[in-house]
Amino acid sequence: MNEQKNDQGAEHVQRLTEYIKPYIEKKKQWQPDLSHLDLKATLLKNLGGTEKDWTSWQWQMAHRLTTIDLIADLFNLTEVEKQEIESVTLHHRMALSPFLAAHLASMESPLAKQFLPSVLELKHFCDGEPDPMNEGHMSPVPHITRRYPDRVILKVTNVCGSYCRFCQRRRDHGSTDHHIPKKELEPAFEYIAQHEEIRDVLITGGDPLTLTNEHLEFIFEKLRQISHVELIRIGTRMPVVIPQRVDSGLTELIKKYAPIYINLHVNHYMEISPEMKSACHELLMSGAVLGSQSVLLRGINDSDDVLRYLFQSLLAIGIRPYYLFHAKDISGTAHFRTSVAKGVQHIKSLRGFTSGLAIPSYVVNMPGGLGKVPLLPQTYLSSLEDDPILFQTWENKTVSYPNKTLSSEVITDD
Repeated sequence: MNEQKNDQGAEHVQRLTEYIKPYIEKKKQWQPDLSHLDLKATLLKNLGGTEKDWTSWQWQMAHRLTTIDLIADLFNLTEVEKQEIESVTLHHRMALSPFLAAHLASMESPLAKQFLPSVLELKHFCDGEPDPMNEGHMSPVPHITRRYPDRVILKVTNVCGSYCRFCQRRRDHGSTDHHIPKKELEPAFEYIAQHEEIRDVLITGGDPLTLTNEHLEFIFEKLRQISHVELIRIGTRMPVVIPQRVDSGLTELIKKYAPIYINLHVNHYMEISPEMKSACHELLMSGAVLGSQSVLLRGINDSDDVLRYLFQSLLAIGIRPYYLFHAKDISGTAHFRTSVAKGVQHIKSLRGFTSGLAIPSYVVNMPGGLGKVPLLPQTYLSSLEDDPILFQTWENKTVSYPNKTLSSEVITDD
């Protein structure tokens, strides 16, 4: 009998090993690409910068690439390719930090597809909505969006370290950068203070970490003075596109007003650079609580293995995967969208093959700003009222589960 059990155990372990082996082999191919070191040198030369400049987040912001000329030289674009990109930027501006530009690797890399304009944006310009979340009609006062009973979004800038091509607020980027002046934010703080049910404030933009530490402290202090505000959250891409932003001033600020919950937007493992890891470590050491939000994007991360590697890599550096968003129906971004069914399948592919901590909620934002709907793979095959219930395991095995409960008459103290 013991020998039989040992044989079954050995078979089980062997089966688990076979499950994971193809993924392990793929991971070995996904080693860091160091070609960006050459691009960095070229960028510094063309931008007239120094190694010291490169470490300054202010320099990175001031020298964002907003025209295609330097990118065209870096990647030897044809005149037709250059003209196509220029035509797109007339409708939706481009901006890439030098740090990010150095990591693009090629025009077809997952990073380039996220940040460089594509002629497909013009092809799908009339598809989708400029404001699919209906934020314009959910703003009780300027710079506040309220979609749920106990929380609000506070938009403090239209500026980002680099602009994603699929951004839900493309309409707000405009032709110029604009941080909301402190005085203009006062009605927003007054609104929050007047509504004691608001316990959670998400600071976003744009990217709030493009603000100075002094401006951020003004916002943090105002919110901490409102007794019923329990949670302060930040949505940011800066540790990915300009990791230099995480300086000692910022970490001291986070310590002072802790806890600060920071959700990073990360879509592909190529975004997890050594500099990004270092920045996130500093944030963790300052007491920040880190999570990630990703968008499911066609041709970029719509792969079971790529998503698994992304979420595991994030968790390994202290970032809890929080949401995987279905791409919103935004004007000019239809080429990024997958089917909802594919998103559910990706989540199913993670269950059992990685830690539960590495599995985010897959959510679809309802049109008109009606909120998020989480989607899970179907795991029960019969009614939950049945006895037994039929469940499907991560190995696609059907299991009968007893659904018996004691009657209330039995559960008494008599």
